[in-house]
Amino acid sequence: MTLADTIREFALSSYVQPVRKQNQFRRLLVTIVSRDIVNGMKLQARTPAVCGALDAQTFCTDNNLKLMT
Repeated sequence: MTLADTIREFALSSYVQPVRKQNQFRRLLVTIVSRDIVNGMKLQARTPAVCGALDAQTFCTDNNLKLMT
């Protein structure tokens, strides 16, 4: 598993899935701050890797998400 896969898995389990469990029947807005991922995973100097992993089409497609910038 690559670092990007690990970051996506962490973001999904820590941010997306908890919100989905609370609001099953409507559109959801989830805000993920890259700094929170870096701190939560105890990464150092990996903010670009976090941004790249979450910005990837793979993350959105695999999890039925739409990226809003």
